[in-house]
Amino acid sequence: MCRSAGGRSVEVSPDGATLAVATGSQVLQFDAGTLASVGPALRAHTADVKDVSYDYAGRRLVTASDDRSAIVWGARSAVPLHRFVGRVGLRSAVFGAGGRTVYTAGEDGLVLAWGVRGN
Repeated sequence: MCRSAGGRSVEVSPDGATLAVATGSQVLQFDAGTLASVGPALRAHTADVKDVSYDYAGRRLVTASDDRSAIVWGARSAVPLHRFVGRVGLRSAVFGAGGRTVYTAGEDGLVLAWGVRGN
């Protein structure tokens, strides 16, 4: 089985059912078993997405982009829930345990912690 999506980063949901693939300035989601497209694309970044990660429950995703922002998304709705803007392009982003903190790493080497309200 093969699917070309132009991916830069891929993440598997905690239940193993869904893949999130960063491609260009958006994130596409695919069924992990069939590689069929699932739901709408996550589009709000204005530059390449470098990283994508699910939260511990698989309900949210966080993306890191060259546009200096990290965005927290509803995984199923593809709606941006929070946006954090740094000083430089961001290379990676992950949720902390419990999902109330997002950690980002920028191209300048700084790791930042951002508080996330609501789950």
